[in-house]
Amino acid sequence: MIAHTQPLQYEYTADGAHRFVLGKASREAVEAYISIMEDIYKRADTKMRLCFWIDASGLSIDFLQYLDYMLERLRPAMARYPQRPAMRTVFIVGRESRIWILDAMFRLLCLKKDQIRYFSPSQQEAAHAWLMSQD
Repeated sequence: MIAHTQPLQYEYTADGAHRFVLGKASREAVEAYISIMEDIYKRADTKMRLCFWIDASGLSIDFLQYLDYMLERLRPAMARYPQRPAMRTVFIVGRESRIWILDAMFRLLCLKKDQIRYFSPSQQEAAHAWLMSQD
């Protein structure tokens, strides 16, 4: 298990997924996420699909205080890359994550070609299978 002491951890996995582990909600975490995402978009081949694994199970409800800031910063960052590849995103969420709020926020930011699904920490095998599937 990864300790949630840092605001954000990132790795590119051997199976081609961009894996984020969200620790403590903060402006620093939002800025780190945006910086990494923009780097991924700049390097991505527009013909490929990007796979993201976002583990938000360690976030407490205090992430809500940063929601306005996230939207304010993410909206222009996403708009700079209208031709980016399609994304398939898995969110691993805990009981306090308020899935409907996350879903509403990301639906505002995503394109029609993007896919998002939410899984509990106990469903990681199913989440990985969905993320890597070709359908």
